[in-house]
Amino acid sequence: MADAVALDPAVLDKANTYLTNLVQATPTPALAVLERLARGEAVDLAAQDRATRRYLRRRGLVSADRGLGIPVLGAFLRREA
Repeated sequence: MADAVALDPAVLDKANTYLTNLVQATPTPALAVLERLARGEAVDLAAQDRATRRYLRRRGLVSADRGLGIPVLGAFLRREA
C-alpha cells in the first residue's frame, strides 16, 4: 500500500468532514472499488460499469496508475472499516 507511510493522525482528523462527505456521496459500486483499493487489492477498472469508471475518474478518486487518487482516503477507509 503506497499510502501506508507514517500518517500524522491530525491529517485524518482535519480531513474527516471532507472524507466523510465524500464517502457518503459516493455511489455504492464506486465505493466498493475505493474500499478494495484501500485494502491494497488490484481492481480492473475496465471491468466496472461505465458510470462507475466515469465517477471515479472525473472526481480524481483513482489515479492514472489505478491507485487511489487521494492517498489519505485509503487510510480513512481502513480506519472506518
